[in-house]
Amino acid sequence: MAAQVGPIGGEFRIGRVLARAARIWARNIVPFTLIALVGALPNYLPRFLAGTSGLSHGQVLRLLPLTLSNLFIGPLSGAIFVLAVFQDLAGETLQIGTAIVGAFKRLLPLIACAFCATLAMVGGTILLIIPGLIVMTMLSVATQACIIERRGPIESLSRSAALTKGNRWRVFGFMLLIGLIVSSAGLLLLPLQKYLGMPGVIIAYLVGGVASAYGRTASSVQFNDLRVSKEGVGTERIASVFD
Repeated sequence: MAAQVGPIGGEFRIGRVLARAARIWARNIVPFTLIALVGALPNYLPRFLAGTSGLSHGQVLRLLPLTLSNLFIGPLSGAIFVLAVFQDLAGETLQIGTAIVGAFKRLLPLIACAFCATLAMVGGTILLIIPGLIVMTMLSVATQACIIERRGPIESLSRSAALTKGNRWRVFGFMLLIGLIVSSAGLLLLPLQKYLGMPGVIIAYLVGGVASAYGRTASSVQFNDLRVSKEGVGTERIASVFD
């Protein structure tokens, strides 16, 4: 039986999101880290292949398809991650196969949603930095809305704007905090990469996967808690995602 995921109609609180995310992340740390590592692989594989000598021009061209593959590997791993977190929120046993199947079903709408959100954020940033940050905050849970609520790309953007309304300062603070947590892991390991070479890059890749797994878990829990605070969404509706 699924446990209650949050106080129905309660206030959205950053501390509560971070604490619940930490518990979910800790009990699923191995599979969650593996999902995050797969998502990051297109970015790291060229560095693994280059070694300490760097990539030649020809190697860069040959690896271009790998770089472009991140356009769908990134969203796919993100969708798998969101569905895996919501399995835990629903009190179900983690089933990666179910999450993978569900992610592939939503892959095209998710890519379109990410593209539309990126265009909106770039447009806001071109106007001024502040409008760009506002748009980024408004659309911060569009991906989760597309995956969990099975909405279309444009509808997912509207849904995210509606869910964050009234909590955007908290959502922005949450995003800033998660960004600092995830990025600090890489920054702290920069000297290690410099002095150890390839072993340092591998360590940074693994540690980054662990940090990214927590960040992604927290983002999914944020979406859940925004729905709870706005609409009183209980576990029975979370479980219906996997019907």
